[in-house]
Amino acid sequence: MLIPTVTNEDAAALSVPATGTVHLICVDPPYYNNVQYSELSNFFYVWLKRALADEPGLAHLFREPLAETNREAVANVARWARDSAQEQEAWQQRYDHEFQRLRALKVKVSEAKTIAAEAAGIRPPSAKDRADRFYEDKMAQVFRRARLLLHSAGRMVVMFNHKETYAWRALGMALIRAGFEIRSSVPIHTEAESSLNIRGLDAARSTVLLMCLPREEREQAAGNWASVQSRVAQLARGAAQRFQAQGLSGTDLYLSALGPAIGEVARNWPVTDFAGREVDLEVALNESYRAVGQWRLEQILEDLTQKAEFSEAAAGFAASSADRDSQTLWLWLDTFQGETAQSDDVRKLAKSLNVDPDDFKRMGLLENSKDLFILRPPSETDLKLLSRRLAGADLPRGRAAREADVWEERVFPGFQVAAVWNAIALMGGVEDIAARGPEAVRRWLNASGYGSQREFFGAFAVTLDLLEHIFGKRSTGPWHETVCQARRAWDLVLKNWQI
Repeated sequence: MLIPTVTNEDAAALSVPATGTVHLICVDPPYYNNVQYSELSNFFYVWLKRALADEPGLAHLFREPLAETNREAVANVARWARDSAQEQEAWQQRYDHEFQRLRALKVKVSEAKTIAAEAAGIRPPSAKDRADRFYEDKMAQVFRRARLLLHSAGRMVVMFNHKETYAWRALGMALIRAGFEIRSSVPIHTEAESSLNIRGLDAARSTVLLMCLPREEREQAAGNWASVQSRVAQLARGAAQRFQAQGLSGTDLYLSALGPAIGEVARNWPVTDFAGREVDLEVALNESYRAVGQWRLEQILEDLTQKAEFSEAAAGFAASSADRDSQTLWLWLDTFQGETAQSDDVRKLAKSLNVDPDDFKRMGLLENSKDLFILRPPSETDLKLLSRRLAGADLPRGRAAREADVWEERVFPGFQVAAVWNAIALMGGVEDIAARGPEAVRRWLNASGYGSQREFFGAFAVTLDLLEHIFGKRSTGPWHETVCQARRAWDLVLKNWQI
């Protein structure tokens, strides 16, 4: 018979059980900065203290006025804000004093900056960096204690749910520093679709279970990043393929590959590049993200070739060889499953393709709302301005404007999806009643040259398929209209177009 025991101790310094006697440790730690548990628990703590502090055996639980916020294993930037600000201010004062002294002595500005920075000392870390380091250090202490408790044949399972790679980096480094490696990882669907905090967003709905075991203590040469990078990409693609078959999609698909990436780095730690410099774990996590994105692009096109109406357009067209901006918008639709996404997620997705999402803002394809990015439909995009910026960025503005303002000849160099947006807008006639419908699309295809570009038809087919999958069930609104006009353009003009 098993008798459960509940203890209230610091997980980094558990007094029981005995060392080397535990066969399974299951850890559900704070998910980096997702929830500040101790701050939230203060409301309950004060009432429990009033009700239970006099009960035998419970008084020691309520010695503190409030919950012990400063000992909690969370990345709480607010906790470090004041100290960090004071240290940053003191550093800046030292720097300014030395810089002004040197300038008074007629020292060159560049030289004065270098000397002043050295005199001021190492720049203090930001509050975010301090919070990150605290979380990593605290979790490393917890995992070290867990490693001591484990039986030689024991295992540790860690649950984690966070969308940001820096949070996964902190957890992964804590495991590596504690001497663990990850043998397997499994994402489990845990978040309800109706949760208010994720409604309307492609938030992470899966918690990843990491099965860890102690890494063998042995001397080994540093891992070579080139070989580790290749292996990380291979493992990431395999994980995405496996878990997509089990129903995962969107952001969760990318998260499913992070565990294998951490595991590969842990097995080869430390990992160095060709110059002998240590490669940060976050680099491997970003490589995992990139590999899953490339795999999804391949899958999008493969799925397209299975559909009879698109098979001819898809033949000979490789989505992965399309321009980076188009790939980014396809992955946006595939990953976020809508027009709205959190800005951090968009930047991470764009970074995997070496694209700056701020360029999309300048082109008028995206707009900001607090910490969100919103994708604009063709009917709300200034395609005249977009064409001008793409086609005339290196030309005198007057000439560029004149060329781009001829709608029949409007082109979008290096950005196929922008041309797709233009075809959809022409079908709906958002700019000019005379320039609308099938005939307007035909005139534009002939005059602009897109009618002879097989890549354009492939890009249109990919975009239409994604739009219908994501927005096809909407009955009103600009994205419903976008789907309708895209379908009309395909059926009435593009499907039977002879190149």
